[in-house]
Amino acid sequence: MNKKLILTVLCTLLSVSLIFGVAYASGAIKIVVNGKTVASDVAPRMINNRVMVPISFISKALCADVT
Repeated sequence: MNKKLILTVLCTLLSVSLIFGVAYASGAIKIVVNGKTVASDVAPRMINNRVMVPISFISKALCADVT
């Protein structure tokens, strides 16, 4: 009986920590180029665990010639 209770509590804590850990990790995304935080006119978005940013903005921040 004691092992069953410990296993249940452990599984519950593990499940709760995984759920809140994922929710806590989804915060604001900052763009840092050469150690400086830069602001974009379009906000970066997280889609399928990938950060999407405007490529022209990043290229300009890296001093590339964008036309």
